[in-house]
Amino acid sequence: MHRAPPPMPPKQRGCRLPPRGVGDTCCVPSAPIDAAHPFHTTFVRRDWGKAAFLWHSEAMPSTPYGLRKRLLAWAMAKGGPRYERLVEDRKRQLFPHAQGRVLEIGAGVGPNLRFLTGVTEYVAAEPNRFMLPYLQAELKRCGLQGAVIPQSAEALLANTPEAAFDTVVCTLGLCSVSDASGMLRTIRRVLRPGGKLLLLEHVGAETGTGLCACQVAISPLFWCLADGCKPNRRTAQAVEACGFARVQLDEFRLPLGPIAPHICGWAER
Repeated sequence: MHRAPPPMPPKQRGCRLPPRGVGDTCCVPSAPIDAAHPFHTTFVRRDWGKAAFLWHSEAMPSTPYGLRKRLLAWAMAKGGPRYERLVEDRKRQLFPHAQGRVLEIGAGVGPNLRFLTGVTEYVAAEPNRFMLPYLQAELKRCGLQGAVIPQSAEALLANTPEAAFDTVVCTLGLCSVSDASGMLRTIRRVLRPGGKLLLLEHVGAETGTGLCACQVAISPLFWCLADGCKPNRRTAQAVEACGFARVQLDEFRLPLGPIAPHICGWAER
C-alpha cells in the first residue's frame, strides 16, 4: 500500500528564534526595572538578552555601555552650552536659594557650579566616571572646593543621615532615576527643616496631546541613549505628592522638540 509522506512543517519566515525553553530567556540584569516603562514590559529572548546585558555592563568599558557613557559625557560637555543659554535666566533666579551645605545629584559636567555663590560646602554625586574630568575641571575654574562622589544618587542618599544638607540641587536628573517618588522622599529626608530642593527638569507633556504620544513613542530610544531618561515623566506631580511643606514650580517650554515642556522651582521641607 502506498503511504503518503508525513506533512512538512510550516515554512518559517524571517529570523528564527530558538523555541521556548531552549536557551531559556533572560532579562536585562543591570538596568533598573520600571514596570511602567514600555521597554521593560517585553521579554528579552536569549540573543537579545546577551546584547542588552553588554549594552548595560559597566564592568566592561569597551562594551556599548562604556562607549555610550563616554559619548554622553562628551555630548553634555560640547552640546550643553546651547541648552545652558536657553535656561541661564532661569538658573540665575533659582540658584540664589542654594545656601550652606549643598548636595548636587547627577552633577554631570558641572554646568551649575558658576551659579552656586552662596555655598559653604559642596558635595556632588555623579555615577558616570567619564563626566568626572569635566566636573573636576569646572570646580577648579569656578574656584569652588567640593567633594565629588562617583556614586549614583540612590546609593549616596541611602547612606546619608537625616537633615544633613541645607540645599539639594537636581537639574535634568529626576527623568532618569528608576523611582522618582522614592528619590524625592529620600531628598526630603536628608534636607534640614526649611531646606530646599532646587529643580530644573524636562517633563511629560499634557496627557492626550500629540506631544505626549510622541514622548511615549520615543521613550525606549531615550532610555537606551540618554542614560535611562524617560521624557514622559510626571515630575511636577511627584514633587507635589511627596510631603514638602511648600512647593513653587513654574512651567515653561523650550524649543527642544519632544523635550520642550520644563519645570523650574523649589520645594521646601
